[in-house]
Amino acid sequence: MKNVLITLCFSFALSLLGKAQGSLQFNQVLLLSTNSNAQSWTVPAGKVWKVSSASVSGNFSSFMAIGLNGTSYWYTPNYSVDQGRFSLTLPLWLPAGTSLSLPFPNTVNRFASVIEFNVVP
Repeated sequence: MKNVLITLCFSFALSLLGKAQGSLQFNQVLLLSTNSNAQSWTVPAGKVWKVSSASVSGNFSSFMAIGLNGTSYWYTPNYSVDQGRFSLTLPLWLPAGTSLSLPFPNTVNRFASVIEFNVVP
């Protein structure tokens, strides 16, 4: 009984020390699309993006690349193995200031579905 009481008191004390960075408030859903490697988007200040899906048109649906701050990472939705590449798993949370692009070796349409949240202090 004494151990339970000490554990509860310790847990309560830790909860008082914790400080949240803010809560998230839904803002909008974005459908980002491009057919150019030069296109990129930046998460605005005071916002957080949740990238829920990324795809490419045509017969290239088995792989995709997502660019974060100028570095490309493979996204392989239909494979369980990343084939030795730097691989991402979606959903992907991006903080304010992060640059997102959809690089691809061919000139085809690429899409990303993004949910934007406001960071409320």
